[in-house]
Amino acid sequence: MFHPDSRILGAIGYLWFDIAVLFACFAAAGHGIGGTVATAATLAYHAISLWVPAVWGTIAFIVLQKTKKQPIILRNPPERLRAGRG
Repeated sequence: MFHPDSRILGAIGYLWFDIAVLFACFAAAGHGIGGTVATAATLAYHAISLWVPAVWGTIAFIVLQKTKKQPIILRNPPERLRAGRG
């Protein structure tokens, strides 16, 4: 029996949301699709697809830099770690 993998579903979802952002950029730029409008929509799409992940990545990087010297605490360590066999 086929069981869909969550990674495949995530990739499909990512693709469709990416297409939806491009569609929204074209809708915001106007429905008369000339060269200027297409260029404006494409530039807006690329700005969104570049800057949104860049902002979230920068925030994650700063948070990780602040916590990198803190020890990792395992709530329920495996038996081999509790026995000191690392």
